Amino acid sequence: MFSSLGRVAKLAAKWVREKGLELRYPYLRVLSMPEDRPSIRSIYFLANQLGRSSPVGLTHRPRVAYHELPFQELELITSRDDLAERIARISRGFEFGGKFGLDIGSAVGGMSFALQQEGAQMLGVERDRPSLDLAQECEAYFQTGAVFSHSQFSVASLPELLDIGANPLTNRFDFAIWMSSFNWVANDLEPEEMAELVSKLSSSVDVLFADSAIGGKGSLAMQKIGIGSNDDFCKYVMNNSEYTKVVALGTDTGWYQRQVFRFEK
Repeated sequence: MFSSLGRVAKLAAKWVREKGLELRYPYLRVLSMPEDRPSIRSIYFLANQLGRSSPVGLTHRPRVAYHELPFQELELITSRDDLAERIARISRGFEFGGKFGLDIGSAVGGMSFALQQEGAQMLGVERDRPSLDLAQECEAYFQTGAVFSHSQFSVASLPELLDIGANPLTNRFDFAIWMSSFNWVANDLEPEEMAELVSKLSSSVDVLFADSAIGGKGSLAMQKIGIGSNDDFCKYVMNNSEYTKVVALGTDTGWYQRQVFRFEK
């Protein structure tokens, strides 16, 4: 009897929790794609598809976005809520206006959209289809000018990304941001392939912003290429790239104490 009562109590608690979330986050109730597209409701429907493919390196919780989107009209449940802080950190000493940028591992597009609002022309590349679908629906609705590509980031995909989004005057990206996904790219590649990718990227990108990607579930992939600390990461990029200068921009204290760097030529 007590066991049955316990199960009932758990189910009741779950019902209250879910209903409470639906009241706070109305998008959770949008369970079918509306005919009116693009719209806030179509964005909300696609937000409800997040996590269904259990993407490596992104949230595994259904209907939860990796990070916020810089649009006041939207309020989503997210794994992290420090988008403004992350943008402020990489903006120290660098002007994004008028530059062409690549967002590697753009997830739902939070950083791409935020930098687009700063005057950059952004290309986000993401391998998780539901995340990319949400980013593209947001772009269709808000029309910021950002572009998104569904692709694994690799030496093979880099030429196509350059064709899509590089600065037309130089045929290079003025900058790239590689935040919290370096480890997951390394997870998919052999060590020599990863080193080649960093080298090719540096020849195609004038300035690289990246966090060290240490800690968490991707640690084994980083250890595979000899990275176990912030210093290891910095040395790895410098040793495998054309960058000759590095600037430490601060620490992502809420995310495994990852150091954020700006690499320059």
